[in-house]
Amino acid sequence: MKIPINKIQKKYDLIIIGAGVTGLTILYNLLEKKLNKKVLVLEYGSLFSKDPYPEKFNIISSNLKIKKNSRYFGVGGGSNVWGPLHGLLDKTKVNKFFADSKFPINYNDYIKYINKASLNYSTPNSNIFNLNEKKYKNYKFRKLIKNKKKIKFSRYSSLLESVKVDFVDNAFVKKLKFNRKIDKVVVKPVGRKNTIEISGNRIILSAGTLENIRILHKSYKKIPTNLGKGFMDHASGLIGSFKSNNKIFKNFLKKKINENFESFIGIQNNSDNSTNTYLRIKKGINYPIIYKLFHSLNDKILTDKNLVIKFFTKVFQRLLIILLRVLNFYNKGYYTLNIHCELKNNENNFVKLNKNRLIVNYKIEKNQIDEIYNFLKKFEKDFKIKIFPKFNKKNLQKLIFMDAGHHMGGLGMGKDNNSLINNNLKVKKSNGTYVTGGAIFNFNDSINPSLSYIALSIYLSDQLYKRK
Repeated sequence: MKIPINKIQKKYDLIIIGAGVTGLTILYNLLEKKLNKKVLVLEYGSLFSKDPYPEKFNIISSNLKIKKNSRYFGVGGGSNVWGPLHGLLDKTKVNKFFADSKFPINYNDYIKYINKASLNYSTPNSNIFNLNEKKYKNYKFRKLIKNKKKIKFSRYSSLLESVKVDFVDNAFVKKLKFNRKIDKVVVKPVGRKNTIEISGNRIILSAGTLENIRILHKSYKKIPTNLGKGFMDHASGLIGSFKSNNKIFKNFLKKKINENFESFIGIQNNSDNSTNTYLRIKKGINYPIIYKLFHSLNDKILTDKNLVIKFFTKVFQRLLIILLRVLNFYNKGYYTLNIHCELKNNENNFVKLNKNRLIVNYKIEKNQIDEIYNFLKKFEKDFKIKIFPKFNKKNLQKLIFMDAGHHMGGLGMGKDNNSLINNNLKVKKSNGTYVTGGAIFNFNDSINPSLSYIALSIYLSDQLYKRK
């Protein structure tokens, strides 16, 4: 149940930092198993957060910009705003990294947890992702599923009212203290100067990729040189539009599966040497400049605190929608081409902390831009279409401008000394601190990973329950 900060006990069996998707998943799974332990949940925001994008947590980002609305502070986390789109991780990659002790489960177990999630959270079962499409020349297809209604994890806030749970909101976690006997969480109540130290037999960092990195930055007396390195995301953008009477493109458009789900087919290069970048086809004309402006306005609508600015921004965004509808009313047979890129794990992409402000620097490598350019040119040739406006290698970097908000990497998992956590998701330096979410990944993909985060959180809670 919700308690004031001064009622926090000095020690708990389990402390969960962050009441977003992963934190609530772990809590749900443990309470479902009737775990007889005392749990503390700490959240910087609140259930009905009036300020889910606090200025204190603004990020300085270079090259690819971090969207402000990708970091929601409050119960339910980013599920309060993100579109419920899902994809499955690449089978070959999961098994490869599992074999190298750089991923905690193999693909079969991964699918098992995906299906377990579908029973609790109305997310898609793995069978829904099956494809009947035949290969088209040098391409392969990928199915992505969307919930027709948003899955707001804030609706699971009733978990926080359990008698086994102490829930404290407006609690800023400054750092962790690792100890041979028991780890501690150092908490600063929002708006106060004093800090509180709480011991936890088990501590789970589930505050989101960037927040987990920030907390760990503060937790080490000597910062590990690899902390924050290898940060990834799947950057995306709009390449342009094209006209075609080829009926094949209708196969890739959004389709209704049933009352709960819709799907679309992404097109990928079939080369073993290429990354899992995919193209999404939508009906109608759109232009990169309008697309970029639309998403910038959307970010402002969600995060700006001035109600007048919000109102006029919504009006302007609505005018853009009307403009596109008019264009598409008079222009039939056109399609728009979006791109979603898999970023490679590159140690030159990093997250670091400077005077309590997170600095993020990451970009798409030049050889990957070349790969994307060749992919697009091949797509034009094979499907006999011409993309407009014209694109080239120089402006591709600008077209793929948008951080997708699915932050991954920065901690690294494995047995080697460069990895900060082991393949059981435990921080190596700690006595009993675990991490869940995107920061543990050594690889990236171009699909939305939230479903995978949920699956790994169920896995972690199962492992912790077995160990009691």
